Amino acid sequence: MERMLAVVFDSKAKAYEGSDALDGLEENSVIAYEQEVATLEADIARMKAKHAASRAERKGRLQARVDSLHEKLRHALDRAKAERDAIKREDAAKVQ
Repeated sequence: MERMLAVVFDSKAKAYEGSDALDGLEENSVIAYEQEVATLEADIARMKAKHAASRAERKGRLQARVDSLHEKLRHALDRAKAERDAIKREDAAKVQ
């Protein structure tokens, strides 16, 4: 894989020096570039971990809310069954 190096010279004289002007810049530029890439990759990894953690936290809160609603529904069904049974007993008592 071939590397390409783009350099902006601060004067025309340096630009005309050709490859001699690049000799000192190339190694430092490559190192700086690799350090910047490593920093960005670390930032990306931290953001992915943060996103996963916040996603898990939201998922936990949503699951707790769903569980709470299921519990309320179960209580409502139990009350409805109790009322139905009470009405059946009243009707049976009226018939006798």
